[in-house]
Amino acid sequence: MIVENIGGGGSSLGAAAVARARPDGYTILLGGTLPHINEALFKSRPLYDPIKDLDPIAGLAVVASALAVHPSVPAQNLKEFVAYAKTKAGKLSYGHVGVGSVTQLTGEMFKLLAGLPELVQVPYRGAGQAIADLISGQVAMAVVAVTGQSLEFHRSGKLRILAVTNPERLIAAPELPTVADAGFPGLTSQTPRVS
Repeated sequence: MIVENIGGGGSSLGAAAVARARPDGYTILLGGTLPHINEALFKSRPLYDPIKDLDPIAGLAVVASALAVHPSVPAQNLKEFVAYAKTKAGKLSYGHVGVGSVTQLTGEMFKLLAGLPELVQVPYRGAGQAIADLISGQVAMAVVAVTGQSLEFHRSGKLRILAVTNPERLIAAPELPTVADAGFPGLTSQTPRVS
């Protein structure tokens, strides 16, 4: 088995590569539904037709996002981050995995609910680059998927997860508050992962 992570376009580039592959059962896409929606609704020249070019196999998981900050940010929770960000109006940025992605929409909803219009968004071509820039301090905050990797970075102190967008606390990390626990009940979001 070969795993190829093709980032970019809110996962549209990877999905398009799978859609163009020979339909012999040897190439499988593991991803969310957002790129299919974006291709169908928002593009005048879609990279692929999600209905004609891909056949769903199974729903595998539902993934929440995490609002995480660089360890140098003096905030231990979302309310403290909002207060800090308001003192740094226009000077802080947040990363996400691409324009039109669930992480961008979650970040923009957070900005709206928190009253942080000057929190600058930085789109990346995938989670790897967004997480790398968060860990290196290039962005103060990032909205990333809750994965084993992001939880390990949190536990090792390389980043600090302030809240998760799941409706309930995570079984794998019950110590992390939900966005509702943190005072933002309108921010709950999840992404289905299908193959």
